[in-house]
Amino acid sequence: MQRILVLLLIAASFVLACGCAQSSPPPAESPQSPAGIPAAPPPVRTTTALPVQATTPTPTPVMPGNTVIRITPEGLQPADVTIRTGSQVEWVNSDTSENGHNPAHRIEIAGITSSQLFSPGQNWDWTFTRAGVYTYSDLVHPTLHGTVTVVG
Repeated sequence: MQRILVLLLIAASFVLACGCAQSSPPPAESPQSPAGIPAAPPPVRTTTALPVQATTPTPTPVMPGNTVIRITPEGLQPADVTIRTGSQVEWVNSDTSENGHNPAHRIEIAGITSSQLFSPGQNWDWTFTRAGVYTYSDLVHPTLHGTVTVVG
């Protein structure tokens, strides 16, 4: 009785192994025309780039007189300004400590100068005497940065 059971188990395993194996499909033959001449290859898809319409950048208005940049919990407002030679930019600390960060700031104009640390309600200003593009950043909060463009 045990021999029959063992033979049945071996036979079942063999049937399962043969039935579960998948054979790969035969390789596809290239299509033939009725006359036995190979058909043309399938078409190749191509894409054509559409022309992009150029846009003219909107010029940044030149701020008359002195310009104020407010430092708020949301950031610098405005971060980028355009002024005339001889104009002054004033950074006003309107930040608060309500959101848990340090509300003090220290502005650095790259390669030119930097302010002292100034607290909420205080300000710092700089007069730009030469035309050019000046980048500035907050040394306490490096994610705050902008540019001052000085035109003749």
